Amino acid sequence: MSRLITIRKKNYIMPGETELWYIPKNCPVYLEVQGRAILIDNKKQLELHDESVIILKKSNHIIKIQSHSTYRMQVQGFTFSNSSLKNTKEAIIRLNECIYFNELLYFGSNILEGNEVSLQGLSLVINEIVQQMNEVDEDSNCLNKIDTRLIKVHRHIRSHYNTPITLQTLGDLVGSHPTYLSNTFSKVFGISPIYYLNQLRINYGKEMLRTTQLPVTKIASLVGYTSTSQFSALFKRYTMMTPAEYKKSISTQKSKIN
Repeated sequence: MSRLITIRKKNYIMPGETELWYIPKNCPVYLEVQGRAILIDNKKQLELHDESVIILKKSNHIIKIQSHSTYRMQVQGFTFSNSSLKNTKEAIIRLNECIYFNELLYFGSNILEGNEVSLQGLSLVINEIVQQMNEVDEDSNCLNKIDTRLIKVHRHIRSHYNTPITLQTLGDLVGSHPTYLSNTFSKVFGISPIYYLNQLRINYGKEMLRTTQLPVTKIASLVGYTSTSQFSALFKRYTMMTPAEYKKSISTQKSKIN
């Protein structure tokens, strides 16, 4: 049986300040960051930018959340019990890179809003992710031959997200059949290469909407889309808002904080 351990709602961190979060062993953490921050886990650092993560730790742990925003940022989250973590590796899972993004976001946002949802349902999703992680570990010997190609594709997408990229061009880049590449990439990274590409583009688009006064047509072009309508349609699919609605929500949030 899963149960809620702790919940922290709407914690605000000023620019440059750091907040400590205690993580009990075998208790997943759902962490939501609104703004730009660095998550510090021992010597490892992970940049977060208006996103949510699931943190899996097998022992009692303390993480640091350091604000890198220029304005007061908001952090909230919760921990809950899950016995299945005893036999898995530790990990930090970005929701926007996970194939269970919609399910995790549904449970996480509803719990933080105080709505009635099943923690058991959230645990089932976490268990499925853990199972897939373990399966990838078991198949590592088979995947070693293509690891370097997958890494090359992953880096290419990160570095050239704003250029024309298709599954075919990615396959040509590493000499692999596009379908095989997509299936293997998805198994290793938990997200398809094209979904990952679009997620990067939308995240950069969100940053430009938040920090610049550029029109949507210009932003669409800068992040790699050939048409504004394509950018707007994908933006709404990934964020549940149009670019204009997102821009308005950021302005409203800043006015409330100030």
